[in-house]
Amino acid sequence: MQELITEYGTAGNRVHAVGFGESRPVSNNETAAGRAQNRRVVGVLSYEVAQ
Repeated sequence: MQELITEYGTAGNRVHAVGFGESRPVSNNETAAGRAQNRRVVGVLSYEVAQ
């Protein structure tokens, strides 16, 4: 989020971040490979088309 604001000039009121922590893992945290898969960032973009 901060990278989008400081490096790319995105207005802060247009960016929203949500942390899910341990509540939504994509893999098992019992192995190193599983923990590596759980260290991720997922971006979702939305837009409106002006007419």
